[in-house]
Amino acid sequence: MRLLLFTLWQQFRTLPHLIWAYCVLTLALVAVWVADPLLGQRVIDSVGSLESGTLPPHFLRLFGAWMGVSVVLCALQALHKYLCWRIMNRSYIRFMQESYRSVLGMDVVQHLSRRAGAIIKKIDNASDTLWDLGFQIFEVSIPSSITGVIFLVIAFRVNA
Repeated sequence: MRLLLFTLWQQFRTLPHLIWAYCVLTLALVAVWVADPLLGQRVIDSVGSLESGTLPPHFLRLFGAWMGVSVVLCALQALHKYLCWRIMNRSYIRFMQESYRSVLGMDVVQHLSRRAGAIIKKIDNASDTLWDLGFQIFEVSIPSSITGVIFLVIAFRVNA
């Protein structure tokens, strides 16, 4: 894991504007992920408190806000996935170029003593694994972990 994160960091430090956009977009996505169920809870609670058989006066405003948050959530998730895809594709291409450059810089004896495509196949497999794991970490694990910590804090505050 340390080697993977070190390799990703070497690739990402050359893309500072995309990393800043990723951080901002991830925080916005987490904020909307937290706001959506909390707002949904308020909408459901307002419907659940029907006593006279009519909806509360603020119900439509709450419901509209909840639907708006859901639309914003979908848009942010799409932008986040696109940004992660773009970052990982750039790092994938750069990793392959650097790896191929180092293979081409080897001595001819190294190439003759090995099978013709073994090194290239290993580079391709390593690049694919780097892309898959990096995308999984940055698209799924980081935002989900931050959201989980926030909900954990909210749970402790509610139960305290």
